[in-house]
Amino acid sequence: MHSSESEVDISVSLVQYGNCELIDSNLQEEAIAEIKRAYNNEHFLGFETLVYALVVLGHAKDFQIRKLALLAGREICTTAASVLTFTHFYKEASKPSKGWGRGHRRFLIDWYNGKDAKDLAVEVTKVKTRYKWSHKDILCMAHIKAKNEALGAVFKYLVKGLEIAKRECESAEAEPVLRYLKSFYELSHSTDPIQAAGLVEVNEFCFEQIPSKIIKSKEVSLCVIPKLPLQNLLDLLPKFNKVGLLKPNSSHSTAVLERLASEETLADNSVGPLETFVAIRKWQISNQNAPGKSGVKQVNPAIEDALQNLHLNSFSAVKPTEKRYLVALDIQVIMNLNKCAGCSAITPSHVSDILLMALVKSEATVVSTLAFSEEDVVQVDINDKMSLSDVVEHLSEVPKGPAVLSSPLNWALTKKIQFDTIIVFTHRLSATQDNNLANVFKEYKETMHLPDAKFIVCTLCDRTSSFAHNDPSYLNIVGFNPKLLKVIQDFSCSLF
Repeated sequence: MHSSESEVDISVSLVQYGNCELIDSNLQEEAIAEIKRAYNNEHFLGFETLVYALVVLGHAKDFQIRKLALLAGREICTTAASVLTFTHFYKEASKPSKGWGRGHRRFLIDWYNGKDAKDLAVEVTKVKTRYKWSHKDILCMAHIKAKNEALGAVFKYLVKGLEIAKRECESAEAEPVLRYLKSFYELSHSTDPIQAAGLVEVNEFCFEQIPSKIIKSKEVSLCVIPKLPLQNLLDLLPKFNKVGLLKPNSSHSTAVLERLASEETLADNSVGPLETFVAIRKWQISNQNAPGKSGVKQVNPAIEDALQNLHLNSFSAVKPTEKRYLVALDIQVIMNLNKCAGCSAITPSHVSDILLMALVKSEATVVSTLAFSEEDVVQVDINDKMSLSDVVEHLSEVPKGPAVLSSPLNWALTKKIQFDTIIVFTHRLSATQDNNLANVFKEYKETMHLPDAKFIVCTLCDRTSSFAHNDPSYLNIVGFNPKLLKVIQDFSCSLF
């Protein structure tokens, strides 16, 4: 199985065989249940693949399957972005037909009419378009009528604009949501940071609703720092830094430090070791001068210290899988020089070392580490007390050699050690040697009585896969994704 940096999730195994496999088999209901389970348990990275799989099932010949797929679509499409994405895929799958279909139209009617007017207003102002589809397009082309006057005001706003909505929807029921939409309109067109900050504060506008041109202003940024989702805050820190908002002892710096050190932030499991490390690297890069520019930047070491503390704390959030891992690392110089596909802030060695640490720190079972050396592979003693610099130092002592994919298996066979998952980290698949991997892996599974053993190859600089092994026991993860650890753990637990 191959995985890309944009779509590495459970639904790949459902979609990769194409429409015929899903529509013609007798497993459609099971596939729908699997998609819902993946969504509910967050066993996915690319939400689009879940939607696409449901859309394929929504075009099955069996009416009952189409109905179940659309019902599942209502469960997983909870946001404006998701309903626009669903519509895009559904219309693409329906070609050459230009109609909407009774089932799809009912799905859209229920989505837009199934929300409270204020909740709908919040959603549609977060995401206005997706895949060239807008809410106006859907409301007009699917002929969706509002079930009450408050929703009608939102529909009118989306289709004809605020002024006409105010003029044509004058009822007391519509007044609160029109007031909210008026405030959003004023925020969208504001050039006054003080006014914009006031609107954000009073109306509790979220990150997605604030125009990018004004979020970096002193007033608005100070207003949103305490309540931004953690990942959004980490993404914005380099931008705030570049415009001079995070100088030592500034009010913005104080707000960021308080947020990063808060119990709520440290308990936030939504960001793991890779996300926090990427945040550190991007922060460090934002403190560097651009090429050709001289001068000394005023660095704020307190923020980097807070990010480092957040990073160390994030390892404790990694849930154990109780699997036995053999991790083999390519330690050639190029692993430190190249940048990962999908994130230019980090190198392949950064990723492999962080993921190794995450597995070692979280798993109470066996996690063994090998490094590809000039003489096959060498075992390296890595323990859960080590820092990143300790790991780097230990690996640097090993003579560097090429990544031979079968070598970790041969080592495990010789040592007669059972591993549930063997992971190889390298930069490019083209730089590895196969050396009869399929036969060696088969021998290992049979000899060690491990029929469900997994073999994962992470090629962190590749953008496409040419992995020759299509057996479900193999996984080639291409490029970088911040949820890479979750993919490895889910695959090891046979969740896809």
